[in-house]
Amino acid sequence: MNMFKSLSNAIANLSVQRKLIVLTLLSAIGVIAISVIAARIQYLDANKTRQGALDIRVQLATSVLDHYLKQAQDGQMPLEEAQQQALDTLATMHTDDNDNYFYVLDTSNTMLMHPLRKDLVGQNLKDYRTAHGDRLFHDQLESVKHGDGYTTYHWAKPGHGDEPVLKMAYARLYQPWQWVVATGVYMDDVQAQAWRFTGMMTVAGGINTLGTTIGPLLVSIAIFGSV
Repeated sequence: MNMFKSLSNAIANLSVQRKLIVLTLLSAIGVIAISVIAARIQYLDANKTRQGALDIRVQLATSVLDHYLKQAQDGQMPLEEAQQQALDTLATMHTDDNDNYFYVLDTSNTMLMHPLRKDLVGQNLKDYRTAHGDRLFHDQLESVKHGDGYTTYHWAKPGHGDEPVLKMAYARLYQPWQWVVATGVYMDDVQAQAWRFTGMMTVAGGINTLGTTIGPLLVSIAIFGSV
């Protein structure tokens, strides 16, 4: 309370011009804070939208597995052949730029299929780490202990060099075969959009703050003299 009273007295003793300067600074801080909060809300909203898209994609992959499971159960092909055809089908299901694709692990963390990193197929990836130290495959298996889950890690983006960027993955356990089906989406564009939004909000708020305070400040200087 004493600190607040002292601050109030100090502001009260300032000249009109200095009060306007303090008001401008406080307004600027408020604009920046609001911009950061708004950008964070936008990022979370975009993040939620991406999660929904990943869920739909894994549902599609699961329907493919269900198809081949039924083929095996109906005796139309041996189980091993059905599983291989399922993997082959999922391997073809990717976008032309290879940004979106599926990969499959078993519950021992062995890679069964990866359309871009064929060098990982057949390897146990429990201790695999990215250049950023992410244990992405281990974390994904941990995330599906209750059925499914989201994880984030850094991975090279096809067509954009070797520099890893932030990626979010969604993995789901396919119970009949004890497979973990996963897909991911790169998040670098979402981060960039959030930063651009923060910048635009800050600039717009700053211009508005200056517009509403510079005029009165100049008038005050003209009437009362220098600051």
